[in-house]
Amino acid sequence: MEITNICNLDCAFCPQTGRQEAFMDLASFSQVAEQVKPFTDRILLHVMGEPLLHPDLEGILEVCREKGLEVEITTNGTLLGTAGMLLPGHPAVTRVNVSLHSMEENGDTDHYHSYIRPVAAFLEKAFMEGSPSVCLRFWNGTGERRETKVLMPGVLLQYDTPFVWPVDAEGSSTAPIRCFGLRDHLGILVDGSVVPCCLDSEGILALGNLKEQPLAGILDAVHTRKAYRDICNRKPIGELCTHCNFHRRRGSQG
Repeated sequence: MEITNICNLDCAFCPQTGRQEAFMDLASFSQVAEQVKPFTDRILLHVMGEPLLHPDLEGILEVCREKGLEVEITTNGTLLGTAGMLLPGHPAVTRVNVSLHSMEENGDTDHYHSYIRPVAAFLEKAFMEGSPSVCLRFWNGTGERRETKVLMPGVLLQYDTPFVWPVDAEGSSTAPIRCFGLRDHLGILVDGSVVPCCLDSEGILALGNLKEQPLAGILDAVHTRKAYRDICNRKPIGELCTHCNFHRRRGSQG
C-alpha cells in the first residue's frame, strides 16, 4: 500500500513518476485497510514515495493495529531519527527495511555521518524495545554478489546488485518467468489504483480503482482472473512485464 508517492530524496535508482503527488488521507487508508483485511493480515507500506513523510503516520499505524494488520515499512532512512521513532515497539510494526544505498545518491562523504547517526539511534531503540526486525539494504553491489548477514538479533545486513524498475529497464524478454504478482501480493497506489504487483510504479497495468469499485469486485473481475491465469502460466500480462527482471532476485526464473 502506497500511502504517499512523495519522497524527500531524488535517487537515480527510483523512476520519476508522472502521477500527481499526494498523501493518502487517514479516512481513505482506513477504508482500504478494511477492504484488504479479508485477504491478508500483513501489509507493506511502500511502492513509491517515503512513507515516514506521511503527516498522519501515527494514525495509519493505529488503524493497522485496530484491524489486526501487521506492517512492514521500506524507508530511505533519512527520517528514522524523527518520525521513525514511532516504529520501535509499536504493536503493528513487524519489520523495517532501510535502503542504505540511498545515502550515496544524495551527498558527499561528509553527509554519511549525519545520515548514519539517526539510523544507529533507531537501531538501538528497536533493539531495546525488541521490535521491529530491521533489514539494512545495500543494493549497490557489482557482479553477482548476493548475501545476507545477521548483524545482531533482529538486524540483517543485505547486499545485492542495484535494482532496476521495469519502467526504467532497457531491453525486453518474453521468456517464461515465475512472477508472484496477484499470486502472493498486489499493489494499491496512493490514488486507489489496484495494480497486479508492487513494481507497477505508474499504474500502467491497473486492474481498477478502489474509489470506483470495491477490492473484492476488482479481484473477481474477468480481466483480473485472466491476468491471474496468465501469470500462473508464466505469461506476461503487458509490455511492462517484459522489462521486469525482479524474478532473478527471488531466484525464480523458470
